[in-house]
Amino acid sequence: MYSTWIAPSSEAVLVLLAMVLWLFNHAYQGIYHDAVIYSVFASRWLDPAAYSSELLFRYGSQDDFSIFSAIYGSLGRLVGLDAAAQAVVLGGGGLWVLASLTLARSMFRPIWQVALAVLICAVIKFSYSPNFGTFTFNENFASPRSLSIPFAVLALAAFLARRHAIAAMLTAISISLHPLLGIWVPLLAFSRAVSTKWLCITTLLLLATTFAGSMTFGIELLQVMDSVWIDAVRETTPNEVFLGGWGVLRLPDILLACGILWLAGRIGSTKNRELFLRLCLLTVAAIFGAQFCSYFWPIQLAMQVQPWRVLWLAELLAVFAVVDLLGVAALAGRRYLLAALGVSAVAWGVPEARPLIPFLGLALLCIEQPRRLLDQQLDFFAARPILTWVVGGGLVLILLPNYWISLELRGHEVLAGWMPDIPAAKGFLIMGGEGLFLLLLGFGLQNCIGRWIIFAVSLPLLVVALNLWDVRGESFRRKEGDFLLTRSVSWASGLPINRGDIVVWRDQRLAIWLVLRASVYAAPEHVVGSVFSRARMVEAKRRLERVSISALPAGIDMTDRVSALAHVHRGIVAAGSNVGNLLSYGRGAVSEPGIFYLCQDQILDWIVSELPRAGKVSGLRFDPGPSYGGIQYLFDCRDFRRRGQVDG
Repeated sequence: MYSTWIAPSSEAVLVLLAMVLWLFNHAYQGIYHDAVIYSVFASRWLDPAAYSSELLFRYGSQDDFSIFSAIYGSLGRLVGLDAAAQAVVLGGGGLWVLASLTLARSMFRPIWQVALAVLICAVIKFSYSPNFGTFTFNENFASPRSLSIPFAVLALAAFLARRHAIAAMLTAISISLHPLLGIWVPLLAFSRAVSTKWLCITTLLLLATTFAGSMTFGIELLQVMDSVWIDAVRETTPNEVFLGGWGVLRLPDILLACGILWLAGRIGSTKNRELFLRLCLLTVAAIFGAQFCSYFWPIQLAMQVQPWRVLWLAELLAVFAVVDLLGVAALAGRRYLLAALGVSAVAWGVPEARPLIPFLGLALLCIEQPRRLLDQQLDFFAARPILTWVVGGGLVLILLPNYWISLELRGHEVLAGWMPDIPAAKGFLIMGGEGLFLLLLGFGLQNCIGRWIIFAVSLPLLVVALNLWDVRGESFRRKEGDFLLTRSVSWASGLPINRGDIVVWRDQRLAIWLVLRASVYAAPEHVVGSVFSRARMVEAKRRLERVSISALPAGIDMTDRVSALAHVHRGIVAAGSNVGNLLSYGRGAVSEPGIFYLCQDQILDWIVSELPRAGKVSGLRFDPGPSYGGIQYLFDCRDFRRRGQVDG
């Protein structure tokens, strides 16, 4: 008989344990990935004039629809961007643990089920992107996703508890942080509130309205993207907007999540069945719509809303569905636990078969003869305990080799230099042993002695985890410590660069944005999110091509754009990249002739280079330190144009 009363002490120890595991599994690595863009958004919120010329904001941005920059910027003004970024990530992790606990309590009663769900949420880091691993759970950098997803989970828990006012408030917070993620919880709540008939009618009306708006009324957001725009977005952000084809789309993972939700909706606990079934239906509809729009009807609104983002909710609740099915098997007795062990052996022995397992389970439910045969076999084993142990042991032996390999692979992902370099031990103790160690911890929380032991071990580990959480090197810490937002660092204070000026400095866009508080001429971030603005994509392409041309050696006529771009394209192909991918451009160091060439663009104000001279013009020498490449030279493009040397 399993304990179903969750004492406050159990919850406190569980939260403590979950935070320890979260800290060890999601080490802080600094301002990278999307944290770069959101840091610029926060800086702009504090000082809009400094970014009046910045391409990120010229044609609008996603920041216009989020309150995250106000939160992040306000925190950055108080403690500096470096500390603010860490606070957002750490606060988001704590909120995520509390949200997963709240959701687990609303869905399960046994302590071990609640603990298992929460601890899995603490360690998971798998992707919910449709193609590759762009977006993952528990991201270790500051973004609105760090806060929006936990608030959405809290809203879902409130909906399940029928606290609709609280759910509406939490949903509003989640949507105001990240609309594309927060919208899925109210859509799921709506799908549960109406019958299947009215859900289908509503979906058809929505499609008809969209089609009419696109074909009849000429609404711009409902117009189809043109081929130039589509090609640029497909090549530059292949993982984020358009769903890929066979071999690119993460179809096995999507099928596995949908299959688990469907199976749990049929044989899971009565309390949660409808939730799983409705989410399965919503996910299938969203993925089908995203795939249809990706290949046949790429209207702007659909590609910008990105319906595939439902996967964050589907994959999260698929985890809860597995926990739910384990609870059903535990209540059904030894015969179904043996079946669960057999399924695990197949899943780990033949990984390619995993997406098929829930659908085979559904087939057994629907076809009477195989189901009856399975029940007979399970009854046969249930009546013979010794045989059950023998077969169970055999299944464990089948499972063990692949399980050990999985532990080692997981262990290599752990950034825990303080532990002995035994990957399997790291995979078991830090990453949860593919759920087995987490399950044992869940059972340990069911009694007073177990709780005291876990508490006594977790408390000092929390101190250790907090001290080791920041894994950045010392040079990166110093560099990101310069991102103060409210005052200049010593090396930047004497430079003549004004707020709002546009600057080229190879590989130092963060220094331009967050130290100099100026605008970047061309950066990879300018093309990220290009699905939201065709005009920004075109201008970013023009600038990136110019920067690539400026890196060509002397002797090439840079003013002959066609010939110069041909040289650039050959270099991109030789590097193994695609010329259609805008992220392949703008990587080389500006050459001496390139300084003259870039300054022909009237919008450019400054170029920072390692070259001390360009023709007869000497650069202004300054030393930002080794973190920025050592001694640099600053060239004023307006001075070049005044001197009439731009043809040099």
